[in-house]
Amino acid sequence: MVPNPDRDKYAKAKVEEPNLRLPKSLLKPATELTDDLCYLKIFEDNTRKAQQLAEAVASGAKLDRKVYRIRNKELVKAIGEDFEIMKLIHRASQATIGLIADAETNLHSHSYLDLLGTVEEVQAAEELILDEILATYSSVSFPVILMPPTIYHEQMVIPSHKVVRIDGIYGSNYVRMEMESGAWIKVGKNPGGSEGEKLVNIFGPLENVIKAVSLIQSVISEETGKCDEAENEIKEEFKEKEPSCGNLYGGNKSEVLEKGKKKQVHEPNIEKAFAS
Repeated sequence: MVPNPDRDKYAKAKVEEPNLRLPKSLLKPATELTDDLCYLKIFEDNTRKAQQLAEAVASGAKLDRKVYRIRNKELVKAIGEDFEIMKLIHRASQATIGLIADAETNLHSHSYLDLLGTVEEVQAAEELILDEILATYSSVSFPVILMPPTIYHEQMVIPSHKVVRIDGIYGSNYVRMEMESGAWIKVGKNPGGSEGEKLVNIFGPLENVIKAVSLIQSVISEETGKCDEAENEIKEEFKEKEPSCGNLYGGNKSEVLEKGKKKQVHEPNIEKAFAS
């Protein structure tokens, strides 16, 4: 069988598993984040979607629903100013797209992505979203973009001067470890700890988290060079900040989008969906 680069790319960019937690039908957007799930944004043609799905089922089509966890720093790349890119994705795919959060995901700068429609509509929406995000990475180096809604969370405390071992040159080591492990890695301040410590948060399926912990332990146990502390200071200004849900859905969204644009090296590619 001839390899399909696009299909392989999509497969490596997501981890799927059945979801049992989220509601069976879309909710109306809530006004504030609580411990309960709330839809912060829904892209749907309310006047026609139910009828379209009923007609599709009557014609033999199968309905599908996929829910993923996504980091806000990735989601912002597929949103666009005033949600224009996501609106185009909805129009091109015809899938209902819900952006969801709760207190736990907001704490870690994550959101949930809810895709609902026929099998073809959901697949189209998923691939268009991944296209927008993957275009900001090299063709062969990218982390998992979409995770299952329920994942494991592990924390490690490391000396601040060893953060450079995790980052590598402009994040190269960081991306490599996320690729190899299939987990998400986030380094930040250690609340309640000393200034000489950093807290590493690791998210993902259990086996992926275990692999990431092993990789990090291996990297930071290597002999530390003399330039580590100086390199850490330089790299601080290059660190990618993860926007909160408030930034994405109402706060300083324009500022977050502007930061995202600095990392992007492509023009929005949604229009190709309308030309096909």
